[in-house]
Amino acid sequence: MDRSWHAGGDTSYALGINDSGEVVGYSYLADNVTSHAFTWTASGGMVDLGTLPSGQNTGHI
Repeated sequence: MDRSWHAGGDTSYALGINDSGEVVGYSYLADNVTSHAFTWTASGGMVDLGTLPSGQNTGHI
């Protein structure tokens, strides 16, 4: 898997595929407490979405 962004934590979770065909999920930062949402494509790698406006990292991607 090509990752243009990596959060630095021990764990990332892929949760599904959105309507644009991107893998969506969340990844823990280096502190292994804070997480950020991400999208991933084969051509673009992992893209950090940060903490979403709703304050959630998942479920609203």
